[in-house]
Amino acid sequence: MSRHFFALDVDKVISSLSCHQCASVKQLPHAVKEQPSTDPPDAVCVSYACDVMKRKGLLIFLLRVTAFTVSCFIDSERAESLRKALLRLCIELRPLHGPPPVFRTDAAPGFKALVNGKLLHRYNVCIALGNGKNPNKHPVAEKHI
Repeated sequence: MSRHFFALDVDKVISSLSCHQCASVKQLPHAVKEQPSTDPPDAVCVSYACDVMKRKGLLIFLLRVTAFTVSCFIDSERAESLRKALLRLCIELRPLHGPPPVFRTDAAPGFKALVNGKLLHRYNVCIALGNGKNPNKHPVAEKHI
């Protein structure tokens, strides 16, 4: 069993106190776990994961930074239905000024037909297709949906 404590200067406090809890914690091996830190994103609402639940007829968006999720019902998985739903949902989610939102999807035929669509480019929306040969076997890099 390994325990990781993430308090600042906890070693100094434990060594100076003599209670039963501190005595038991002193005997634990010291394992420092590095906490990754990355730069915050430049803008919110510009990077999404997007997928379709086939049996339920839902198009789902997941905002990658905040994990905010929004969905809508679709008639089919054809490009026209996906385009309408995509534009309907992203109009209220995308920033008015800034970089275009990027929707990462799997390589389904409906999404493939939308990649070079002029209507989506007119609304400043981009679709990025995931690679089906990822090492983790997921077609989309973020499989949160």
